[in-house]
Amino acid sequence: MSKFRIVIRAFTARRDVAHSLLLKGILEKMGHQVIVASLRQFETAIILWRPHAVIINVQGVSARIKELMKETKVILVPGEGAEVAENSIAQIWKSLPSKFLKSTDLTFFWNKESLNECKKLFPFLKDENLIISGNPKFDLIKF
Repeated sequence: MSKFRIVIRAFTARRDVAHSLLLKGILEKMGHQVIVASLRQFETAIILWRPHAVIINVQGVSARIKELMKETKVILVPGEGAEVAENSIAQIWKSLPSKFLKSTDLTFFWNKESLNECKKLFPFLKDENLIISGNPKFDLIKF
C-alpha cells in the first residue's frame, strides 16, 4: 500500500483533539503519515508538507486549501453537525460563496437529516461524496 500524507486540522483548545489523535493513530496503522495541526500551524503544514489529503472540521477553510494545493483532497468532518434550522450545515453552506462547496471533495454527516437537507438545497452534490458517519465525539466515547 502506498503511503499518503494527511493533515488533520484540530481546534487544539477545544474537544477536537482527542478524536483527531484517534483518527491519526488509525490512519498511521494503515501505513499513512499524519500530522494533527493546530490552527496556528495548519497552513504552514500544508505548504511545506504538501499532503495528499486534508481533514477539516469547518467549511470556511476549504477554498484556501485548494488555493494552496489544487490536487489535495479536502475532507470535511464537521466539528458541529447535529444542528437544525439556521445553524445547520446546509444553512451555513447556503451563506457561503459556492467556491467553498466546490472545494470540498468528501463530506461526512452526523445524521441522515443533515445529509438530506444538504441534498435538497444542493442537488448537484454527488452521492458518492456524501457519507453519514455519526458524531465523532460520541464515537470517541464508544471507542
